[in-house]
Amino acid sequence: MARTALRGLVFLTLLVALCGYARASEDKVSMGDPLTIGSDEIVDNAVCIGCPLIVLGEVRGDAVALGGPIRLEGRVGGDSICIGGSQNIYGAVGGDAVVVGGPLELQPGASVGADAVSVGGHVDANPGSTVGGEIAAPAGLSMRGLFPFFPAILMAPLLFALIAGLLVSMLCFLIVGEKRVRNVAETARSRTGASLLGGVLAVAGFVFAIWVFAQMRGLTPLLVIGTCLAFVAALVTGYTGLSYWFGSRVANTTPLAAVIIGTVIISFIQLVPIAGWALAAGFFLIALGASVISGFGTAPRWLENRNRPAAFKTAAQ
Repeated sequence: MARTALRGLVFLTLLVALCGYARASEDKVSMGDPLTIGSDEIVDNAVCIGCPLIVLGEVRGDAVALGGPIRLEGRVGGDSICIGGSQNIYGAVGGDAVVVGGPLELQPGASVGADAVSVGGHVDANPGSTVGGEIAAPAGLSMRGLFPFFPAILMAPLLFALIAGLLVSMLCFLIVGEKRVRNVAETARSRTGASLLGGVLAVAGFVFAIWVFAQMRGLTPLLVIGTCLAFVAALVTGYTGLSYWFGSRVANTTPLAAVIIGTVIISFIQLVPIAGWALAAGFFLIALGASVISGFGTAPRWLENRNRPAAFKTAAQ
């Protein structure tokens, strides 16, 4: 019962915050319903989760589809990224055109300013299409090449986990904001050791708090749910910052695209037997610790500044 309530509360909180964000900005976000950017529309970013994305107008930033195809007849100023579907481009992409787990089709007259990449599929660049960077469909990274001995039934949960991770990271980025995500990433990068130690202490503190609450009566369920929510929020924020760090190191792209790229990289690293599992434990602790010691992305040295004596703070000022 407590676990069901926790999941429901987390989902409801994220959904309400995401809807508020979408209304307050010029972003278009859809979950499950087809999303079409009309020929007379101009939006900042377009995100479609579990549905097809059709761009007839202009997207100034990034166009992202998770679990659905992209049909681009207008223009995307940033990157156009499709995970778990196909992408068909008739118009223009200013940055990269990327597909994970499907084909990338460039029709006559289509243009891509940077790279055209398909991981786990192929790139068809028809005559008359232009690509400013490289055209790549790395066979070594294809699903069939990575897992030649794995049955298809095993791939389903792995793909679901990847899409779920991307969804959570994107929601966190949209809700928390770019500044806080950057601060968490900077904390993980510049204070990796402290983040790792902070993660260990946070896990120990979480286990101890749950044990203490279990000995109490009355408000125990509420305290447990509140503690779990804080723990999950810190972990998700930390993983989003870690994904941004990895993604920004690999590609010079927009912040949202960096988070997506970083999430994919971390997910594939964690699939490597033994070494990947050990790294996964390290990622878990660093992400959690970076989020805690930065105060959920308030500042890279947030915890250190809070614990500094007042005399030092006055002298520093």
